[in-house]
Amino acid sequence: MGALLCGPAATARVAGKLGAVLFQFPNWITAVPKAMRHVEHCAERMHPFVTAFEFRHESRFSDKHRESTLAMERERGFVHVIVGAPEGVTKRAHSVWEATSPELAIVRLHGRNASTLSGAESAAERFNHDYSDDDLRELAPPIEDIAGRTARTHVLFNNCYRDIARRNAVTMMGVLQVTR
Repeated sequence: MGALLCGPAATARVAGKLGAVLFQFPNWITAVPKAMRHVEHCAERMHPFVTAFEFRHESRFSDKHRESTLAMERERGFVHVIVGAPEGVTKRAHSVWEATSPELAIVRLHGRNASTLSGAESAAERFNHDYSDDDLRELAPPIEDIAGRTARTHVLFNNCYRDIARRNAVTMMGVLQVTR
């Protein structure tokens, strides 16, 4: 991580091109004290960069930990990454439509293909989902709500099979009436 602070990321930050450093914590990073220490270590190493956390394990947003996870992000100024993933997949966090920073919200859409999420061999296969226009229209209201609560909102498509992320992003821009 130290090299990141000195190289292209530092140049991008100075040039106003780096919005945030996003940490995607896999589903084996659960809501236990040791994992929390790791999260805090990552944040300390990234200071003064804006830091965003994508928690993928459902324990982070269980009834027991949801409020404390969001409160921790708010208190420390971390950006909560809203995960768009298939419903019904166990041990995976699902969409928690909350903004923890007034400056930035990040929505990261992984597709809705539950059958490939756990069984695929490559990331491209795992996130092989082409959002329909109806899917994207369904996502627009919560995205617009979050955008109304933050200075900037980034919507990232992680459905990285072939060119579907790019096509879905262009369609979403039309749905949200966003211009380049």
